[in-house]
Amino acid sequence: MKITLEQLRKDNTGYAYGASSLDERDLKIVNDLIEKIESTRTVTPQSLDKIIYTDKYGYYHRNALLEENTYHDGKPCIVGSASAHIYLNDAGEIRFSTSGGSYDGGKDIRKFEYAGKAERNFWTWSSYGAGAHQGIDFNAEVSMFRYNERPRKLRHLTQEFLTMIYVSDKGIDTSSYDYRFTVSTGYQTAFRTEPEYLKFLAGYKAIEEPSKNQYNRKFWILNPVQKFYYNKSEFDAAPGQEYVEWWNGSDRRHKLDIIGNDHITRIDRSEEPIYGGRQ
Repeated sequence: MKITLEQLRKDNTGYAYGASSLDERDLKIVNDLIEKIESTRTVTPQSLDKIIYTDKYGYYHRNALLEENTYHDGKPCIVGSASAHIYLNDAGEIRFSTSGGSYDGGKDIRKFEYAGKAERNFWTWSSYGAGAHQGIDFNAEVSMFRYNERPRKLRHLTQEFLTMIYVSDKGIDTSSYDYRFTVSTGYQTAFRTEPEYLKFLAGYKAIEEPSKNQYNRKFWILNPVQKFYYNKSEFDAAPGQEYVEWWNGSDRRHKLDIIGNDHITRIDRSEEPIYGGRQ
């Protein structure tokens, strides 16, 4: 999947000396790497392959990277959010280093499920060598695999489909100056009383994941999505059940719309003053 000089420049507008300064030397560096990467891919997992990774807690990484150098134990390691610098040594062999995280090691090679081919982003130094903003980005086609560590009975409860939250509970309803329930992680909010809290869970169709900690409970809820409407007629035409709720300092018209796993809150902001270039 060799690329053209025009595409290389288009993909590297932030290059230190300007994208137009990238030339045939840089193009050869990139295309040699693409050819080497793509010619070495197989249906067996290896370093630099793309992994669709769900860890045992339900965190989902759609663009993780496989590598085997981190722990020097010969076992695959999945890097959840990896940036990979690669180059060819004098013998024409691929060498690379990764940054990002998390680095989850000790994976079982037998549990990788082949899922075809996919593009992934890499970078290398330009013909000017190492220096600030002198790296150049490119894509190459690699093998793709799925790796899911969730127990089978919990595989529908992951960030691939839903939003994960943790709820801290002080145990008793509080005064108007404090909160009993504090929701953290995927959705930040808090509630003073149990009825308010239970209404929230019901509205988001919450499913509790079993835990031994009764004061810090884990739930999976519909994905919260907010959509703002600065034009009244557009809000009026939008779907959903309308209601009025306090938001950002005043009562606002809202609409609730659930589509698939998304809990969509539409908010009418047409009465706000217009600042800047917003129409």
